[in-house]
Amino acid sequence: MSINTKPYNLSNYYATLALGYNELTLYQEAEAIATRALQLSPTSYRARYNRAIARWKMDDLRGAVADIDILINSGGKNFPGVAQTHKTLHKLSELGDDKYFDNSTRGARQARLAQESKDLSWPQPNLPPVEPSKNDHRPSNEIAPGQYRHARPCRLHNLKTCVHADCSFSHTPDNYSIQDIDGRNVCLNFLLGCCTRNKRCSYRHSIDGLPEDVTTKPSRDSTFTLQLQWWNDPARIQEVRDLMEARNTRRKLEYDTRAKNATEDAVETGSLQAKEKEKVLPDTQTPQTTNRKNKQFYPKGRSTSEKKSSASKKSSAMSFAKLQSIGSNTKEKERKKEKKHKARVAKRAAERDQTEESAAPDRKKTSTTRTYYPESKTVKSLEKLANCGFTNDEVVDLMEFGVNPWDEDAHSVFAHVDDY
Repeated sequence: MSINTKPYNLSNYYATLALGYNELTLYQEAEAIATRALQLSPTSYRARYNRAIARWKMDDLRGAVADIDILINSGGKNFPGVAQTHKTLHKLSELGDDKYFDNSTRGARQARLAQESKDLSWPQPNLPPVEPSKNDHRPSNEIAPGQYRHARPCRLHNLKTCVHADCSFSHTPDNYSIQDIDGRNVCLNFLLGCCTRNKRCSYRHSIDGLPEDVTTKPSRDSTFTLQLQWWNDPARIQEVRDLMEARNTRRKLEYDTRAKNATEDAVETGSLQAKEKEKVLPDTQTPQTTNRKNKQFYPKGRSTSEKKSSASKKSSAMSFAKLQSIGSNTKEKERKKEKKHKARVAKRAAERDQTEESAAPDRKKTSTTRTYYPESKTVKSLEKLANCGFTNDEVVDLMEFGVNPWDEDAHSVFAHVDDY
């Protein structure tokens, strides 16, 4: 799959994004993005359920009931949460009917609501899906079977106008942005007042394209009520910010757990491979034993002839050494001088290492002992195993962009980090 192709299931991506908006109590954004997911795939259970939840939280019981009824009638009864939500919503709807309508008018109202339910549940599952537009452009490349790495946000699309027919960057909103009426993605951290990237941010830093505050109808005392959008309400801003921090903390804990489990599995696998390698070790590579008497190493099962041959080679080497020692007074002085020089260098290096250790006592020393990892696993591969696919240096680069390695778009950001 090339980088300019669409993801396998764009509707599923939007449905997951609607779930993330619901977690942050951004119900209007969740309803809008879930509706777009249903336009791309009218039979999506996940998108319709998340839209029903968003409508329920906004006190739109009729819209929520319409979506839940469609799920029940179209075979989504076994989708997680649908049965219980269906029971709860209908109970709330009946309580509202008993409060505001009597038995004489309930029948006519139910007939009218049946027609309204058809409109509120749009798009119905039997409608054909629509084609993705330019605002739905989200390139991705396949990094493993069933896994995709999405491109980072398109700066031109969010700040100005993207003129590329098949842009290599993403035009869709994500967990760190919401879409305005022009299809541009506004930075969520900017709305919360905690964006640290400023001009380097790939999202739009403006509320001009977002919905304005709503003035409600006058009440009995002829006063108007101003309903603020959440980015203009300090209390709601703090609420969303706390929820976002809690979500990031939860994801970090989940990432740490996955990394710990992966490391333990790698150690266990490496130990098993090492044991299997020792079992199938050839006879020519059997470990050598030590003769403690003369501190020489002899392989197991060495024959007498091999020992005699080794002894003769050793005696000939000693004779050659004696011949070389004749008239070597000058060379001996040079060797002593070189030995003293090496001793001074080693002493300086030891003093320097001692100084560095005293300056940074908490620094971990590199272990020189042999590990049980297979030889094919390098240091970088172990770093990637512990950092969700990134080395330590790459994690530092990601943190400069305000992205954590466990974020969904971390690989997308790093794939284009050299462009900035």
